[in-house]
Amino acid sequence: MNSTPEETSLMEYMKYVGKAFLLLVMLVANQACNNKEQVIPESELLNLQALMMEKIRAAVLTADPDSDFATIMQLSNEISITIANKELQSGRSARMQAVAREVISGLKAENEEIEKLLKTHQGTLAIPEFREKILLNIERAEKSVQLQTGKGNIDKDFATIMILQNQGAIENVHLQTVYGTHLPLKTYGRAVTEKRDLQNRYLQSWLLGIENPD
Repeated sequence: MNSTPEETSLMEYMKYVGKAFLLLVMLVANQACNNKEQVIPESELLNLQALMMEKIRAAVLTADPDSDFATIMQLSNEISITIANKELQSGRSARMQAVAREVISGLKAENEEIEKLLKTHQGTLAIPEFREKILLNIERAEKSVQLQTGKGNIDKDFATIMILQNQGAIENVHLQTVYGTHLPLKTYGRAVTEKRDLQNRYLQSWLLGIENPD
């Protein structure tokens, strides 16, 4: 039975639609594969950060502002180093990986400096208010990380976590400045504030696309 011109036209149209649909499916599948290469499970960095935060909460704090500040800074630096190592393993941004390398080398050096400074400190103060405030800083930082990260893009999550870690460090420095008495730690704190603020400006620019060509 011969088809009418209208039926033939309809069949050709259906073939075209079928091919177009198949092409669309292939494109979507290919994009999904590419996305898998660019992201990690959204909870991975959060899990790392949460595990490290547990270490801080488990730390023995004496209520001495200087020694507690040093303890918290060392543990916070370890968190940042852990996150930076994950960025080196799974990140795709050359700029963020460069930041990660700077974080690792810089914070390892900081922790060594803190150890040296602590040897010159004799803890005599006990100010519970300081301990309460620094633990509150930590709690706020953890909540901020949970709210602002977890989209699956490790480079952006890394940048965001580093910004929040740096802000937390600056706030802790302020508390030590107010409550602490150890002058070498105050000098260390001023240097930390300057470095972390500078790094945050760069990271914020990268997140906004101003310094984000990769």
